[in-house]
Order: sequence, then structure tokens, then C-alpha cells
Amino acid sequence: MRYAAQQWHQDPARQEIKNRVEKDIAALNRKIVLLESEPRRNDQLLAAYRLMLQTRTEVLQCLSNRDKHHSVIN
Repeated sequence: MRYAAQQWHQDPARQEIKNRVEKDIAALNRKIVLLESEPRRNDQLLAAYRLMLQTRTEVLQCLSNRDKHHSVIN
């Protein structure tokens, strides 16, 4: 089990996923700020962006918690 946790922690594909999620979060934050500043904004699109942001933030938290859990194991 410990070996599997070490492999997951060192997995380059996992790091790529984490990097992609961080980039998605930054892009969504920019889109939300731009959309909020428009006088005739599309509220449905804004709600969709916020939901996407929430989902990606939760994914990032899960990935980060996995890192913390791994460091506790070792």
C-alpha cells in the first residue's frame, strides 16, 4: 500500500492533471471577472462558469489532500 501511495505521488501524469486543473481555475476566474464587468452579462453563462470553478476547486483540493495524506504516511 505504501508503495502504491509513493507511485501515485511521483506519477508525472498526476502532476499534469494537477497543473491542468490549476490552469483551468485561473482561466475560469478571468472569464468570471470579465463577464461580471459586462453591463448586459449572460447570467446563465456566469452560473455555469461558477459551477465549473467550484468543481475544479474541489478536484484540486482532493489532489492536494492526497499529497498531504501521502506525506503523513511517510
